[in-house]
Amino acid sequence: MEKKEANAMEMAAQANEKREKTEEAAQVWVKINIFLDFIIGTNTKFILI
Repeated sequence: MEKKEANAMEMAAQANEKREKTEEAAQVWVKINIFLDFIIGTNTKFILI
């Protein structure tokens, strides 16, 4: 039983780590999009994506 609990805790920690990395990447992507908007305007950005 203890082994299963430890395993579950480890899996939860890994999932949390992945979620944090995903959130960081999303924030970076938002900053890149804002930067692109500023430089080339919204219409051009939609054509590129």
